[in-house]
Amino acid sequence: MMFRVLVFFSISFSIASAQTAANQNNEALKLMDQENYEIALQLLSPLVSAEPENTTYRYNRAVCLFNLEKYKEAISDYSILTKAIPDESEYLFQTGNAYDHLDSLDQAIYYFSKAILVDDAQPTYHFKRGTAYLKQKKWDRAIYDFTNAIKLDPEYHNAYHNRGIAVYKKGDSARACEDWCKAVQLGNPVSSSHLEKNCKIYPKSCTQLNDN
Repeated sequence: MMFRVLVFFSISFSIASAQTAANQNNEALKLMDQENYEIALQLLSPLVSAEPENTTYRYNRAVCLFNLEKYKEAISDYSILTKAIPDESEYLFQTGNAYDHLDSLDQAIYYFSKAILVDDAQPTYHFKRGTAYLKQKKWDRAIYDFTNAIKLDPEYHNAYHNRGIAVYKKGDSARACEDWCKAVQLGNPVSSSHLEKNCKIYPKSCTQLNDN
Protein backbone atom coordinates (compact mmCIF):
# COMPACT_ATOMS: atom_id res chain seq x y z
CA MET A 1 0.00 0.00 0.00
CA MET A 2 2.81 2.41 0.86
CA PHE A 3 4.43 1.73 -2.53
CA ARG A 4 1.20 2.60 -4.32
CA VAL A 5 0.86 5.81 -2.32
CA LEU A 6 4.43 6.81 -3.21
CA VAL A 7 3.88 6.06 -6.90
CA PHE A 8 0.66 8.08 -6.91
CA PHE A 9 2.39 10.95 -5.14
CA SER A 10 5.26 10.83 -7.65
CA ILE A 11 2.89 10.94 -10.64
CA SER A 12 0.85 13.75 -9.10
CA PHE A 13 4.02 15.72 -8.39
CA SER A 14 5.20 15.27 -11.99
CA ILE A 15 1.88 16.49 -13.37
CA ALA A 16 1.93 19.48 -11.03
CA SER A 17 5.52 20.28 -12.03
CA ALA A 18 4.64 20.08 -15.71
CA GLN A 19 1.66 22.38 -15.16
CA THR A 20 3.85 24.84 -13.27
CA ALA A 21 6.39 24.83 -16.09
CA ALA A 22 3.66 25.37 -18.69
CA ASN A 23 2.28 28.29 -16.68
CA GLN A 24 5.77 29.75 -16.38
CA ASN A 25 6.26 29.46 -20.13
CA ASN A 26 2.89 31.13 -20.77
CA GLU A 27 3.85 33.98 -18.46
CA ALA A 28 7.10 34.37 -20.38
CA LEU A 29 5.15 34.55 -23.65
CA LYS A 30 3.00 37.35 -22.23
CA LEU A 31 6.14 39.25 -21.25
CA MET A 32 7.58 38.70 -24.73
CA ASP A 33 4.41 40.16 -26.26
CA GLN A 34 5.07 43.21 -24.10
CA GLU A 35 8.71 43.21 -25.31
CA ASN A 36 9.87 42.62 -21.74
CA TYR A 37 12.48 40.12 -22.86
CA GLU A 38 14.81 40.39 -19.88
CA ILE A 39 12.27 39.18 -17.36
CA ALA A 40 10.94 36.59 -19.83
CA LEU A 41 14.47 35.26 -20.13
CA GLN A 42 14.69 34.87 -16.36
CA LEU A 43 11.59 32.67 -16.47
CA LEU A 44 12.67 30.62 -19.47
CA SER A 45 16.27 29.80 -18.58
CA PRO A 46 15.36 27.61 -15.59
CA LEU A 47 12.85 25.78 -17.79
CA VAL A 48 15.51 25.06 -20.40
CA SER A 49 17.90 23.85 -17.69
CA ALA A 50 15.25 21.55 -16.24
CA GLU A 51 14.11 20.26 -19.65
CA PRO A 52 16.97 20.78 -22.14
CA GLU A 53 15.20 18.72 -24.82
CA ASN A 54 12.03 20.80 -24.72
CA THR A 55 12.18 22.69 -28.03
CA THR A 56 9.38 25.10 -27.12
CA TYR A 57 11.16 26.48 -24.08
CA ARG A 58 14.49 26.69 -25.90
CA TYR A 59 12.98 28.41 -28.93
CA ASN A 60 11.27 31.00 -26.74
CA ARG A 61 14.55 31.63 -24.93
CA ALA A 62 16.37 32.01 -28.26
CA VAL A 63 13.82 34.64 -29.31
CA CYS A 64 14.45 36.54 -26.06
CA LEU A 65 18.22 36.34 -26.49
CA PHE A 66 17.96 37.62 -30.06
CA ASN A 67 15.81 40.59 -29.05
CA LEU A 68 18.24 41.38 -26.24
CA GLU A 69 20.98 41.46 -28.93
CA LYS A 70 22.69 38.44 -27.39
CA TYR A 71 23.14 36.97 -30.83
CA LYS A 72 25.86 34.42 -30.09
CA GLU A 73 23.82 32.94 -27.25
CA ALA A 74 20.76 32.85 -29.50
CA ILE A 75 22.78 31.01 -32.16
CA SER A 76 23.82 28.46 -29.56
CA ASP A 77 20.18 27.70 -28.77
CA TYR A 78 19.18 27.64 -32.45
CA SER A 79 22.04 25.24 -33.19
CA ILE A 80 20.67 22.81 -30.62
CA LEU A 81 17.19 23.24 -32.05
CA THR A 82 18.31 22.55 -35.64
CA LYS A 83 20.05 19.37 -34.49
CA ALA A 84 16.85 18.26 -32.77
CA ILE A 85 14.59 19.12 -35.74
CA PRO A 86 16.75 19.56 -38.87
CA ASP A 87 13.81 20.25 -41.20
CA GLU A 88 12.32 23.13 -39.20
CA SER A 89 12.88 26.07 -41.55
CA GLU A 90 12.24 28.73 -38.91
CA TYR A 91 15.15 27.53 -36.77
CA LEU A 92 17.44 27.74 -39.81
CA PHE A 93 16.12 31.16 -40.78
CA GLN A 94 16.50 32.61 -37.29
CA THR A 95 20.06 31.27 -37.09
CA GLY A 96 20.81 33.15 -40.30
CA ASN A 97 19.10 36.22 -38.90
CA ALA A 98 21.36 36.17 -35.84
CA TYR A 99 24.49 35.78 -37.99
CA ASP A 100 23.26 38.67 -40.14
CA HIS A 101 23.13 40.90 -37.07
CA LEU A 102 26.70 39.87 -36.29
CA ASP A 103 27.68 40.88 -39.88
CA SER A 104 28.73 37.29 -40.53
CA LEU A 105 27.17 37.46 -43.96
CA ASP A 106 28.49 34.20 -45.41
CA GLN A 107 27.09 32.30 -42.45
CA ALA A 108 23.82 34.21 -42.67
CA ILE A 109 23.46 33.36 -46.37
CA TYR A 110 24.27 29.71 -45.65
CA TYR A 111 21.42 29.39 -43.15
CA PHE A 112 18.98 31.50 -45.18
CA SER A 113 19.70 29.18 -48.12
CA LYS A 114 19.06 26.08 -45.98
CA ALA A 115 15.77 27.59 -44.81
CA ILE A 116 14.75 28.26 -48.42
CA LEU A 117 15.58 24.67 -49.37
CA VAL A 118 13.20 23.45 -46.68
CA ASP A 119 10.46 26.01 -47.39
CA ASP A 120 10.79 28.23 -50.44
CA ALA A 121 7.31 29.74 -50.04
CA GLN A 122 8.32 32.25 -47.35
CA PRO A 123 8.99 35.69 -48.90
CA THR A 124 10.92 36.86 -45.85
CA TYR A 125 13.51 34.10 -46.32
CA HIS A 126 14.24 35.29 -49.86
CA PHE A 127 14.21 38.93 -48.80
CA LYS A 128 16.68 38.44 -45.99
CA ARG A 129 19.09 36.45 -48.15
CA GLY A 130 18.78 39.13 -50.83
CA THR A 131 19.59 41.81 -48.28
CA ALA A 132 22.70 39.90 -47.22
CA TYR A 133 23.77 39.68 -50.87
CA LEU A 134 23.06 43.40 -51.19
CA LYS A 135 25.46 44.11 -48.33
CA GLN A 136 28.06 42.01 -50.17
CA LYS A 137 27.43 44.01 -53.36
CA LYS A 138 26.36 40.88 -55.21
CA TRP A 139 23.72 42.74 -57.16
CA ASP A 140 22.45 39.96 -59.44
CA ARG A 141 21.94 37.50 -56.60
CA ALA A 142 20.22 40.18 -54.56
CA ILE A 143 17.90 41.06 -57.46
CA TYR A 144 17.05 37.39 -57.92
CA ASP A 145 16.04 37.00 -54.28
CA PHE A 146 14.08 40.26 -54.09
CA THR A 147 12.22 39.28 -57.25
CA ASN A 148 11.29 35.93 -55.71
CA ALA A 149 10.09 37.68 -52.56
CA ILE A 150 7.89 39.95 -54.68
CA LYS A 151 6.48 36.99 -56.61
CA LEU A 152 5.47 35.41 -53.31
CA ASP A 153 4.16 38.67 -51.87
CA PRO A 154 3.37 41.34 -54.50
CA GLU A 155 2.91 43.96 -51.77
CA TYR A 156 6.32 43.44 -50.17
CA HIS A 157 7.42 47.07 -50.34
CA ASN A 158 10.80 46.49 -48.70
CA ALA A 159 11.64 44.00 -51.45
CA TYR A 160 10.79 46.59 -54.11
CA HIS A 161 12.87 49.18 -52.29
CA ASN A 162 15.93 46.97 -51.94
CA ARG A 163 15.65 45.66 -55.48
CA GLY A 164 15.63 49.29 -56.59
CA ILE A 165 18.93 49.81 -54.81
CA ALA A 166 20.46 46.74 -56.44
CA VAL A 167 19.38 47.61 -59.98
CA TYR A 168 20.46 51.22 -59.46
CA LYS A 169 23.91 50.01 -58.45
CA LYS A 170 23.97 48.03 -61.71
CA GLY A 171 23.30 51.26 -63.61
CA ASP A 172 19.63 50.78 -64.47
CA SER A 173 18.21 53.96 -62.95
CA ALA A 174 14.90 53.77 -64.85
CA ARG A 175 14.10 50.33 -63.43
CA ALA A 176 15.25 51.44 -59.98
CA CYS A 177 12.88 54.40 -60.10
CA GLU A 178 10.02 52.06 -61.05
CA ASP A 179 10.77 49.90 -58.03
CA TRP A 180 11.02 52.86 -55.67
CA CYS A 181 7.80 54.28 -57.08
CA LYS A 182 6.04 50.98 -56.44
CA ALA A 183 7.50 50.82 -52.92
CA VAL A 184 6.17 54.33 -52.19
CA GLN A 185 2.72 53.35 -53.42
CA LEU A 186 2.79 50.34 -51.10
CA GLY A 187 3.72 52.51 -48.12
CA ASN A 188 7.50 52.35 -47.86
CA PRO A 189 8.60 55.40 -45.83
CA VAL A 190 12.14 55.57 -47.28
CA SER A 191 11.68 55.12 -51.01
CA SER A 192 10.41 58.65 -51.67
CA SER A 193 13.79 60.10 -50.70
CA HIS A 194 15.49 57.72 -53.16
CA LEU A 195 13.12 58.86 -55.87
CA GLU A 196 13.83 62.50 -55.13
CA LYS A 197 17.59 62.05 -54.99
CA ASN A 198 18.19 59.64 -57.86
CA CYS A 199 15.31 59.99 -60.34
CA LYS A 200 15.32 63.02 -62.61
CA ILE A 201 12.28 61.63 -64.43
CA TYR A 202 9.65 59.98 -62.26
CA PRO A 203 7.63 56.98 -63.49
CA LYS A 204 4.19 58.08 -64.70
CA SER A 205 2.48 56.44 -61.76
CA CYS A 206 4.52 58.62 -59.39
CA THR A 207 4.46 61.95 -61.23
CA GLN A 208 2.20 63.42 -58.56
CA LEU A 209 5.02 63.00 -56.07
CA ASN A 210 7.33 64.98 -58.33
CA ASP A 211 4.70 67.73 -58.61
CA ASN A 212 4.67 68.02 -54.82
